[in-house]
Amino acid sequence: MENSDEIDLRYLFEKIASLFEKAKGYLLSIISFFIKNMIFLILGVIIFVSISIGATYMIKPYYESSLILNVRNQIAKNVSYRLFSFMNQLISNKEYESLGELLNISSEAAETITKVQFKEEKDISQEQNSIYIKIWVSTHDNSIFPSIEKGIINNLKSNNYLKEELSLSQKYNKEIIEKIQKELLQLDSLKKTIEISLINNNKGNGLIYGQPINPVSVYEKEFDLFTKQLTYEKETNLLSYFRIVDSFKIKSSPSGPLKTIFAFYGALIGFFMTIIGLLLFRKK
Repeated sequence: MENSDEIDLRYLFEKIASLFEKAKGYLLSIISFFIKNMIFLILGVIIFVSISIGATYMIKPYYESSLILNVRNQIAKNVSYRLFSFMNQLISNKEYESLGELLNISSEAAETITKVQFKEEKDISQEQNSIYIKIWVSTHDNSIFPSIEKGIINNLKSNNYLKEELSLSQKYNKEIIEKIQKELLQLDSLKKTIEISLINNNKGNGLIYGQPINPVSVYEKEFDLFTKQLTYEKETNLLSYFRIVDSFKIKSSPSGPLKTIFAFYGALIGFFMTIIGLLLFRKK
């Protein structure tokens, strides 16, 4: 039984050694192949890299820039996404005249736009209900980014439903501000009455209709109302479903095509194409 086990182990080790020898042989033949054909491989890589870099001069340069947009709620986000998707659809269908009308630019300028990408940026702000969208636009004309930005914002703000919602919000804020202003006028009259009462009574508290009133509480109430008024006025001035956080930047140099990327892929293609060619030649 022991002899049988020893024979089995010997056979296993011999098989493993045989596999290592075969692997070693394959590895040496591969290394030998590369060494023998090194010149052809280098020439193949150089030729394909040269072709790839030459191709970059035939491709029209493009410029890419991004815009960060703050939208007020989910409805405004959906409106934005629909607009950007529609822009991409027009670009894909080469409907440049319609794209130009949408952005209020010429059809020639619209024709230079090659791509629109967008996604929600969740790490920009921790504010509750704040939604930030980043939009990337690629174009062959570096000068039209301001016009694209203006066209996008005007289009978003022209949405009838959101315009009506915005009008209602502004109306509500205006009514609140008017109510606060009336209360402030009433407090101002009350302050004057308290001052007269204090002068007449020469005490810390004023008497209004026989009831004591703490002047400090009146001033505190006035301050709170004034602060509230300022908050509503600021909110009304900034009230918008769409605000630009970061505008498109006009770049001096093109974003692409990048010669390094083309050269890298050219080298890979040249390397493998040369190997395939050499193997096919050897078979003949």
